[in-house]
Amino acid sequence: MSKDSCNKLLCWTLGLMLSSAAAAQPEQYEAAFSGDFGIGLNQNHVAEAARAQHASVVLYLNGEYGPAFARIDTFGVGLWPLAAGHLELLTRVVGDGYQPADRSLPKRRDSLPLGLGSLQITQYGAFMANLYRDAGASHGTLASLLYAAELPLKEATFYPQFGLEYRNAAYLRYYDGTSAYRPGAANSPYIALFTEIHLKQRWYFNVNLRKSWLGTSIRNSPLVIHRSPSTALAAISYRFN
Repeated sequence: MSKDSCNKLLCWTLGLMLSSAAAAQPEQYEAAFSGDFGIGLNQNHVAEAARAQHASVVLYLNGEYGPAFARIDTFGVGLWPLAAGHLELLTRVVGDGYQPADRSLPKRRDSLPLGLGSLQITQYGAFMANLYRDAGASHGTLASLLYAAELPLKEATFYPQFGLEYRNAAYLRYYDGTSAYRPGAANSPYIALFTEIHLKQRWYFNVNLRKSWLGTSIRNSPLVIHRSPSTALAAISYRFN
């Protein structure tokens, strides 16, 4: 399928879903925020040889306000009910932009993913599937699959996660390509562990650790020096009910 055909199909599908959402029977939502709000420290190692990589202070937001929601790095709105969840209009903060260590190479800007997805919460765990189009410089396609379990233990709850991320050639050629290397599409598996610890009253300490194994075409890039990058987030939050 050509690039123009993919763009037309994506626009047609998005338009159809938004039209259907508008025509669907509205759900009843509470006009109040429910979830966790706080501040945290995020350490995100990009795979490439960048001039600067450091920890940053971030807002921590994990909750819902009516049909709108925030899930740490993913934000969106539920369009209409779908099985054990909703069809959702999404965006995500990836933090994939960087300035190459080689000053002769141009800066790669952060992506701006926009897309559709769904989070299905079942008795067997949570299943998530998201598909994005980068409205930023790469104009590439991103997709992700995730399974998460819930393991409560006294004052802590653990959420082990297993996932797979897809990046198409257009995305990877912008971020990891050079004049001499043009990567193809890649699938990168990852594991993560999100831990929620109840401190006192409505205060919680949250930690998210993640380890990825990059796909072959990413690992083969001369710009990539970390073949299995890790990320870490620690945050203090207050729970609104």
